[in-house]
Order: sequence, then structure tokens, then C-alpha cells
Amino acid sequence: MDRRYFLSGAGLVAAGAIPAAVAGFAAEPIVMTEGPTARTAVPAGLTAARVATVTFREQPASRLVALTIDDGPTAEWTPQVLDILARRGVLATFFLVGQRAQSLPELVRRAADAGHELGNHTWAHTDLTHLDEASALGALERTHELITRLTGRGPTLCRPPYGRIDSVGLVVCAGLGYGVTLWSDHVTGSNARANVDTVLRQATPGSIVLAHDGGSEPNASLMTQLDRLVGAMADAGYAFVTVTQLLAAPARQSAVSTGAGHSNASAAVS
Repeated sequence: MDRRYFLSGAGLVAAGAIPAAVAGFAAEPIVMTEGPTARTAVPAGLTAARVATVTFREQPASRLVALTIDDGPTAEWTPQVLDILARRGVLATFFLVGQRAQSLPELVRRAADAGHELGNHTWAHTDLTHLDEASALGALERTHELITRLTGRGPTLCRPPYGRIDSVGLVVCAGLGYGVTLWSDHVTGSNARANVDTVLRQATPGSIVLAHDGGSEPNASLMTQLDRLVGAMADAGYAFVTVTQLLAAPARQSAVSTGAGHSNASAAVS
């Protein structure tokens, strides 16, 4: 079954909190779906299975890790993150909120020109498990089109806001050809030093680290600790790559031969 697990049933839900309203974001149709199970996607006219691969870490043969930055761009914090990455000579994957990218196109282009990967984080940072299929598609398509127009390259990855996704979101991502990227490590703004200590202690090749350049998370402490994280991991022999580069890297041989310990999940939605 190569390097993927196939999940049967209605879909896959990642842990996360139900969001409060985000100031300045346009309203999107909301579907309240609280219940004992995740929603079941039944897209009209679907005659073949679609597969959406969800990744929260990898097992590369080399000492590779991926740094991912969510919720930007913002005028205050995105330039600081880009400066840190440029000074350290490393790449990251930025999951962009479409409304913010529309307001700051120069930062989108700056990130792309520096070689960073740009992913889709929906138009208004809306929980995909609260959107119907048409609204979820619109939230992702609009952001996809904006990133493509600004950079000449369309994103291939989605990170669902709050890490929340079910089979409705998965079928939309599958239809767009997106892989879904979650994370294995998180550096928060409220506890940045301790979080970086934890990452430095626990991270292994294939870790996907989450931090933020937008929303309520980023602050001066987070910027300082991101710089420390990148420098310390580089000193330990790690290389930072984009998520797509991490996914394409040769896998550790034991992982391929035994199938043990994998952290990709492929959900077949039919």
C-alpha cells in the first residue's frame, strides 16, 4: 500500500478549536455541523474516487525539516520573517489568507521571488468544516487564482484553518489537486521560547513546524525565537526545505520497507 494509509468511512477530522470571528474578513456561508460524526461528502456527478493526501510529518533519508508560516501576509510581521529566512539562507512554506494577500501583493511577490513556497489558507481564514462544498470551493479557488495571478505559479498545497477538515473539505481539495498539510510541531507567540526548546529537543528529520506571521500569534518574542530555532537546527545539521521539497525527498529506507511510523494519510472520497 506504499507510503499511505487509506481511511474508510466519511472522512478525516484534524483537531482544532472553533474560531471566533476574524476582524476584517468577509462573511462566508456557514453550515453548522456539530454532531456525532464528520459530514459525508456526496459531490454531484462524481463517478470515480478522489484521493486527498494529508501530511503532518515525513520520514526523509536526509536531515530535512519544513518550516510553515500561516495567516499572512501582514505588513508588520511578514517582512520580519522574510528577513530572518534570508539572513539564515533557508526556505519556508507560507500558507496565505487570500484577503490579506490581496491587500499586500508586494509581500506575496517578495516571498515567491525569494524561493519560498506559497500555499492556500482560504480566502478569509474560515473553518472549512463550517462551509458547504460550494463555499469551500469558492474560498480556495479565489485564493488560488490570486496567488497564480501575482506569482505566475498556482499553489499545490492547502492548510485548512485551525487544522480542521472533513470529507467535504477533502473532496474540494482533491478536486483542486491539493495536498493537505498539517503540522507536527508548533511555535506559538504566547510561549515561543519554551516551544522552541521543545522543537529542538523533539524534532526529527521530516518534522513540519508551524508558526504564524498573521492573526494574534506573532510578536517580537516569536520573531526572536524563530531566528533561534532556524540557527540552532542548522547548527545541528538540519536543512530547511519547502513542504513540496520535503514530500519529494527520498524516504528513509526502513520506512519504505516496513510501512511503520508513517504520517501521511490519504482519504479516498467517493
